[in-house]
Formats: sequence, C-alpha cells, structure tokens
Amino acid sequence: MIFLRTLLANFMVMGLPLLLIFVGILLALKSHKAGKAARAKFYTGILLLSLPLGVIAYIGAGMFAAILHGGGHFYSVPFGGYSASNDAALAVRP
Repeated sequence: MIFLRTLLANFMVMGLPLLLIFVGILLALKSHKAGKAARAKFYTGILLLSLPLGVIAYIGAGMFAAILHGGGHFYSVPFGGYSASNDAALAVRP
C-alpha cells in the first residue's frame, strides 16, 4: 500500500503537470479550425497549460524574492511570508 501511495504521489508531483502541459499544447495546436468546437479545444488547452505553469511561475517568483531578500525559504514569500510573525498565531483565541 505504501508503494502505491508513493507512486501516486510521484505521479501527482511530476507526471500530472507534464501531462497537463503536453495535452494543453496539443489541444491548443490542434484547434486551428474555425468553429465552436475548435474554440473550446483551444481554451481548454490554455486552461490545462495555465494550471501547472502558474504553479511553476509562483515557485519561481518566490525563489527570486527569497534571493533578493536573502532568505532561505521561498514558498511563502509571494503571499507576504516575510511580514508574518509567529505572534499572530498566539493572538487568535479559540
């Protein structure tokens, strides 16, 4: 069972984004005809491309911001990770 979960996790991290990029490019390039079906294929291809490329752009922006700031953590920088403090979690009452 652990082996299956590991394969699924690896597919979700590496395989699915590559598959989405490939299918998105294929749909966008194959929709050269005029008509509603071709437009639907084109916009579906663009949507499939935008999901993994948006995540890649977010990670890249976070790395660039971390390099400029001199920090080592890049994953929370675009959402204001450097301005957040640990005291904010203590101020919230259940």
